[in-house]
Amino acid sequence: MDDNNNNELKVCAQAANKLIKELQNLCIRNRYLEEAVEADEMRLSARNDRLSSLQQTFATLEHRKKSLMEDKRKNIEACILSAREHSQNKLCTPATHLLAVTDAGLSSGQQPTLPLDQHLHPLHHDATSTILDSHSGDKMREICDQLCLLRRENEELAKQARDCSGRAEMMDRSLSIGNLSAQVKASRDKQMLSEMKKQVHALQNSIKILELALNQNDAKT
Repeated sequence: MDDNNNNELKVCAQAANKLIKELQNLCIRNRYLEEAVEADEMRLSARNDRLSSLQQTFATLEHRKKSLMEDKRKNIEACILSAREHSQNKLCTPATHLLAVTDAGLSSGQQPTLPLDQHLHPLHHDATSTILDSHSGDKMREICDQLCLLRRENEELAKQARDCSGRAEMMDRSLSIGNLSAQVKASRDKQMLSEMKKQVHALQNSIKILELALNQNDAKT
């Protein structure tokens, strides 16, 4: 009878030692998993911070793009308005070389006589018109050059805005994918940690039962 009790005690002790060792191993794995979960959560937080920063950068670029487009529109409108004003000034140049014919002269049917300086005045007007035409042409060419320059600058700025927008979208997609992957991994690690905690709890209960059985056997002996 004593031999049987001793054998049972040995078996229980061996089982208890085995369970204790398994419990220790599970505790170690549990600690590693907790550290892994914390690291995943830190990486996830860092990714979220980067994503938020990129979204702010993207919003800033969009605002800058709209501002540049508005500046371009205003500059083009100003150039067009300036061109119209110069064109109207050219068309509305007063004809000072024309003589004012009096009513008396018209009623008498007399041919109006022109003084020498008034005979030469049309030639002076032609020279003035040529100068005005040249000046207006130069001004129009200057405005056209400004418009071309503004168009080139606008195209370059639009290209830069598109490039920045494309890079921001690519980084946004990349971070979103990485963010999702990190979330899945963190969820998986948490699930494994929960399962291991259940196993640890079950082992602890088994150890308590074995210890109780050992104590009962000790009491009987």
